[in-house]
Amino acid sequence: MSDNSLQFTWQLVKNTFLKNERTFWRKILEMVLALALERTMSKQRILSSYVCKIYWGHGINGIESASKFYFGKHPSQLSLAESAMLAGLIPAPEHRSPLRDRSSGKTFQARVLKRMVKSGFLDINMALLTVRQPLYVRLRRPEHADELSDASSFSEL
Repeated sequence: MSDNSLQFTWQLVKNTFLKNERTFWRKILEMVLALALERTMSKQRILSSYVCKIYWGHGINGIESASKFYFGKHPSQLSLAESAMLAGLIPAPEHRSPLRDRSSGKTFQARVLKRMVKSGFLDINMALLTVRQPLYVRLRRPEHADELSDASSFSEL
C-alpha cells in the first residue's frame, strides 16, 4: 500500500462516508475506513471512485462532468494533454483553473507530465510533444461567464 494510494482512499472515505466535522474521532474513523477499503477494493477501483467523486472547480464534481465542462467530451475521448491538465487541477481546482488564468492549464499540465516521466509511465519525448500542443478549453455553461474573466482568451470548441 503506497502513500499515494492511501491518500486517494482516505480522500474517498472523507468525501463519501463522513460529515465535514474536524474531530480527533473522525480522523480515527477515516483511517479505519480507509484501511478497510484498501483491503476490499482494488487500487484501480479506488482511484476510479475518487475521480468520479472529487471537486473539479466551478461547481463541477466528477470526472465526467469536468471533462465535458472543460473540453466538451467524455473522459474516454480526452487526449493525454487534456488528461494531464485535468490531473493538474486536483489539488486546488479553483486556484489552478485555466479559465481563471490562461497559463495555469499548461503549467500544471507540465508538472503532471514531468511526474509521469519520473515514474516511468511516459517517455520524455512524448511528454515534450504533449506539452507543446495547444490546449483548447471551452466554457460549457454560459452562467459562469461573468466570474471567469479570462475564459474569453481560450478558443471555444
